[in-house]
Amino acid sequence: MKGQGEGGSVVVETEAGEYAGRPAAEDWRPAEGDKVSVSVRPEAIRIAETEDGSLGEIMETTYLGDIIQYRIRMHAGVEIQVSEMNPRQVLAKGVGVTLEVHPENVVILQE
Repeated sequence: MKGQGEGGSVVVETEAGEYAGRPAAEDWRPAEGDKVSVSVRPEAIRIAETEDGSLGEIMETTYLGDIIQYRIRMHAGVEIQVSEMNPRQVLAKGVGVTLEVHPENVVILQE
């Protein structure tokens, strides 16, 4: 854990970037420096294409009609899957991206 965020959220630094979220248990607050796990549903993540400051790169795109599944390799080496509902555009393999997720969709778990 890195610190406290707005509205009682907890800020964590991960290999996929820095995110604010809520602890899984109401009676538990991690201390700064504690090792925690982060849970985010793939459809809660928003992808933003970027030319500078990207956190990762699209490795694979699977178009499924009303859903696109992306496999993204983060610069730290970890790979994640993101599902985008009702896509307006399809991002190509090799595109640099950043990830955005609202803190209410991030759950912080004790290790």
